[in-house]
Formats: sequence, C-alpha cells, structure tokens
Amino acid sequence: MSRLFYKYSFLLLFYLFLTGLSACGGGGSPGASGGAGSVTEATTESFETPISNETVSSVLSVNALSVVLDFGSVVSGFTESDVELITESSSLGLPASLNTSVSLLSIETEDNQIYTLLFSIPEGSAGTLQIRIPEGAVEDSQGRPNAQTPVLSFSYDHARPSPVLTSTAGSSTNLSSIPVRVDFGESVTGFDLNDLSVSGASASNLTDLGDGLFSFSLSPEGEGLITLSLGADVAQDESENSNLAASDLTITYDITSPTVSLTSSSASLVNGLIPVTITFSESVVNFDVSDLEPVGGSVSSLSGSGSTYTVNLIPSADGEVSISLSSGLVSDAAGNTNEASNTLSRTYDGTAPTVVLSSSASDPGNISPISLTITFSEAVSSFVVGDIAVSNGSLSNFSTSNNITYTVDITPSADGVIGASLLAGVAEDEAGNASEASNSFSINYDGTGPSVVISSTASDPTSTSPIPITIAFNESVTGLALGDFTIINGNGANLSDLDGQNYT
Repeated sequence: MSRLFYKYSFLLLFYLFLTGLSACGGGGSPGASGGAGSVTEATTESFETPISNETVSSVLSVNALSVVLDFGSVVSGFTESDVELITESSSLGLPASLNTSVSLLSIETEDNQIYTLLFSIPEGSAGTLQIRIPEGAVEDSQGRPNAQTPVLSFSYDHARPSPVLTSTAGSSTNLSSIPVRVDFGESVTGFDLNDLSVSGASASNLTDLGDGLFSFSLSPEGEGLITLSLGADVAQDESENSNLAASDLTITYDITSPTVSLTSSSASLVNGLIPVTITFSESVVNFDVSDLEPVGGSVSSLSGSGSTYTVNLIPSADGEVSISLSSGLVSDAAGNTNEASNTLSRTYDGTAPTVVLSSSASDPGNISPISLTITFSEAVSSFVVGDIAVSNGSLSNFSTSNNITYTVDITPSADGVIGASLLAGVAEDEAGNASEASNSFSINYDGTGPSVVISSTASDPTSTSPIPITIAFNESVTGLALGDFTIINGNGANLSDLDGQNYT
C-alpha cells in the first residue's frame, strides 16, 4: 500500500495566566482591631494548548494513520475517550462498502506531554479524519483543565484508481481510426501507451485530458476482433496508490457490406399473395418495409430480426410481379450499408378459366354419335369425362392434345333434345384458379325416318288425266323431287310443295 506523509511545523505557544492576591490598606495587618484591608481569593482557569492544524504532525502508513499531539506541558488524564472523532467519506466514486469509519486504536506517550494517536484506516478507503480534544479532557501540573482545541483535519487516501476503457465507436465499427478513452477517476502519473496490451490494432495519439482522463486512437490491423487491456500498477495517484486493472474493451472491426438474398417458397405462377424471405449475410439494423421496392404489387406484414425477415408480396393485377432491395438502405452494427439484392419475380394469375361447349353437328340432326367440343380459355388440369353432365345420351372417346380443347362423343339415348354442361370448379389452371361454369349445350336428335302416304282423289278406275296425286309425310321433309317417284305406265309432272310436309 502507498503512504502519505503529512508533516506540519511545530510551534510552541504556551500561555500562562495567573491570578494572584492583591493587598490593600496601609500600615498594619488585618486583625481584630478592625484595621482596614481585603482578602484576595485564588481562581482556577483553563489553559490553552498549542495544539492546532499547524502544530500537529501525521504519518499515513499501510491501513493506519499516526497523529502526534504536543500539549505544551505535562498533562494527566488523557485517554482514548477524550478524543472526539469525526469521519466523512470522500467523493472518489468508491463502493459504499469501502466508506467505513476510521477508528482510534491506541494512545501512547513517553513523557505525558507528547502523545501519539494511532487510527485504523480501512483498506481501499479515502476521506477526511477530524478530531478534537474537548475542554477539561486533561489537567496540567497546576491542576488547570485544558481549553477545547480547534478541529484537527487529516486527509487519507488508500483508494486505488480504477480505470475504465470506453469508445464512442461501440462494440462494432468500420472506422479506420477508433477513438478510445481511459478514465482513472482521479489524476494519475506514469501512464503511457506502452502500458496498454492491444491485439488486432495499434494504439497512437495519446492525449492527457486532465483529472485522470486520457484519449488515444486504435488503428485496426484488419477485420476481426480488437481487444484492449490495461493491467494493474501502471499509474499512481497523488497518494501513490497504484491503479487496479481495467476491464477489457473489445471492438469488432468490420468493413464488409452485408449482402442480401430474396427467396420465396411459392411456385413461379401464383394466384395469391407471395411469401418472401429476406436473408442478410449478417445482422442488420434500421431495416423497414419501406426499403423494399415492389413492382406490380404491394408489400405487407414485415416480421423478423437480425439477419432474417419475411414479408408478403401482394399482386395488384394479372402478370409479372417482382420485389427487390436497393443498395445503401440497411446497415450492419459497424455502419456498413447493404449491397443490392437480387430481383425476385413471379407471374400472378388471378383469373378463373372459362369454358365453352359446342358441336359442328346439325341441329336438328340424325348423326350419332354427336361430337362435342369443350374449349377452355387456358390449359387446365384435373378435368375428366365424369365432370361432364349429359342428358339423353352417353359419353365416349374423351380426349385432348393440349389440355385446352377436349372432345367427347355423345351417343343419343332416344330422339329428342340432348343436353351437356360443366359445373364450376371441375378443372383448374396452372395457377390453381378453379374453372367457371360452362354454357348449357343442347341439340335435337332425330334418328327415325319420315313415313309417307300417297293418295289420289280420282276414282279407280278413272278416265281423268292427268291423275292428281297427294303425297303426305308425317313430318316436314326437304329434297323431294319427281325423280324420287317410281311411276308405272305414266309420267309425273307438276310436283308442288304445299307446306314442307304435304306435296301434290
């Protein structure tokens, strides 16, 4: 432990105040005869000691403070209880546990005039000791009590400077010259840059800012961790207390820009929002959804932290939609801004496939089977023959070559109307949109030939010529001509269509 020696010059100031007897009267001694005179009485007064801050010496040693008092003459009755003791803590920023009171250990003397008072000083403490000898604590050889002494003050300092290493650069930086400060908490001597232990950098530009505060710079040797240490006993305060070791200061030097990648678990063709994952090469700060640049849509629901974030890309219309992050918008802990990301693109299709049922067969018609064509607006999947609702017929020969146009044969069950349709949702496009309902297809099938009755109003036998003939079909027909008749022993003429069903 360090020692502080306080020594004051000794001044011997000793004042004796005597009060004696004074006689009055002339010519005779007092007696019964009644001669004039007076009797002087003796009075005991306190005596002043030469004790003051200027006449007292003290010596500070390891855990003890020795104080020498000189009463100026031999005294008696001086004991430890006669010392009024006051202590106060210093403002050196010490832990509260060190601000303990000083205690008086012993009083020693060889001549009953000069006394040595020994006080205990707690380890690591600092402050001011104040003592006072109250009036009447001792008596001199004439039996006079002492007068109260002034308050005697003694400073003591057993507190070791406790340095703290700090940097405004933070725990990670890209500065090529890193500012560092070391604060000992009080004025010290003996500190220089050689007292520092530095790995990953070199120290320079030491400046003494006063009151135990120093600044200097670190120049990194390369990217990575910089460790700065300050050991114990490299500097001393005014009381020659050597410093404690400082806690290590660690700083990561980083000059590499963060890279970023945008990915999505969605397919290249989508029909809804697109989940996007943003992955940086290291933890970043100040990343916000407004930093992203969507095209053909908007961004919402940013979540995540550190190096990984997620958002939803919401398309605004069918077509291509993309998202990217420009350079220089996001920083890592060292202040390096990001490089530009890739551009993530998807095709959005939110439109349901439409479908039309048609046939080239005549309506009405007698062709069987009837070929039905099913045409979607785009390629679909999951469409099967069982998805076709048909009435008055059965289906066969279902096929397609491109998943857009399908054909199927309808074999009529009976003459009459044959119908076909598709409900909504029987197929879906590549994006997953379910198909809309189709139109209702119908066609009239007539597979039975018309019957005909040929008659005449002429009598049989008859002499009428030409003979009128009536041809009556059971339904309208077309294409009837004279050549269609077989006439024996005569010639046909003047074929006339009355209503498509009756002819003459």
